[in-house]
Amino acid sequence: TDPHISIAAAVTPGELRAMLGKQDLTNGFANRFLIFWAERTGQEPFPRATDQETVDIFAQEFKRVIEYCHGHYIGQNDTILMKFSPDAAELYAKLYKGELEDRTHGERINALLERRAPMLLRLAMIFALTDLQTILEVKHINAALGWVRYYVDSVKFIFASGADEAKVAEVQEAAGKILD
Repeated sequence: TDPHISIAAAVTPGELRAMLGKQDLTNGFANRFLIFWAERTGQEPFPRATDQETVDIFAQEFKRVIEYCHGHYIGQNDTILMKFSPDAAELYAKLYKGELEDRTHGERINALLERRAPMLLRLAMIFALTDLQTILEVKHINAALGWVRYYVDSVKFIFASGADEAKVAEVQEAAGKILD
């Protein structure tokens, strides 16, 4: 009951574009995934194994965070009440009405980026929990915003064509003339 599913995948941009139909790009399916462009920075035929001490340090950190989260479950819901600090709430409200609502990218890209605000919140909550706290602070919002901005750049890089960008520029120019 109440499953939470996480999917991590690697795919080439061409394959991703080919496998996602037009409907998937605009119907709310694809915008449920955080898409990040990544490149290999080098090749190592025989990579070194991570030393056991480092593995143990990370394992202890993960254990501390998981134990912290389990200690805050309320009732049977397995939920943790997260709150904003006043400064973080102010920053999030500004972002929500501004950058997270930016719809100047063209129809397809806008559809893919529709869930920026909830994605930012989820990331910020994860960052707060890894700091062993239930209060979202400005630093958590800013860290999440960095990831969301990279997500936006990745989606634009992978899915926007030159024709799309030219059309968006044309529409923005027309909108500017109308406003003038």
